[in-house]
Amino acid sequence: MTYEFNSIESIKQIVSENEDDIYAIFVEPFSCSTLTECSENFLKELKILCKSKDIALVFDEIYSGFAKCGPNFYMEKYCVTPDVVCLSKALGGGKSSISAYVCTDELYKKAYGSLAGALMHSTTYNSFGEECVTVIEATNILVEDKMSEKSYQIEQILSNKLNALKDKYPDQIADVRGAGTHFGLDGRNCRYACQAASVARRAAA
Repeated sequence: MTYEFNSIESIKQIVSENEDDIYAIFVEPFSCSTLTECSENFLKELKILCKSKDIALVFDEIYSGFAKCGPNFYMEKYCVTPDVVCLSKALGGGKSSISAYVCTDELYKKAYGSLAGALMHSTTYNSFGEECVTVIEATNILVEDKMSEKSYQIEQILSNKLNALKDKYPDQIADVRGAGTHFGLDGRNCRYACQAASVARRAAA
């Protein structure tokens, strides 16, 4: 089942009609494909709804995590903690292909009960020592090098430069959207939008 992005009413309707069949709701706090975010109100109401209905709330931070869109993880922007957060891409530091999830202690105990039980479903990453070391170092860099602060600085530069382009080319650029280092132009004309994007890259360099 799918719901309307950033619409708590859409989710409430689906849950009311299918409550016995829903065990988890997946959300991208920041949609990197559309360059739009879920509102604070949506995320907080969704958290309350999931808790009241015993539904697991899962955040997909595979793309938005690791400060690419501002905060270390986008869920931190509005202080909404899900039951599960999915990670990948930058988790491997641009070097290793690896994915992970982090869940609440309550959900972990309910699903597995022990570390031995948590590993019973897959041996895919057994003995992948280099990948694990890379994840640790990528996480260290995220924190120690204050990548979130740098991401916000880049956001300010990109936002100013791209909005200046939008003002200069209003017939070609309909909108500027994004967060952190992840920005894009909504072009009224695709060919002109590509040209404007090329100008934006040079301006931001």
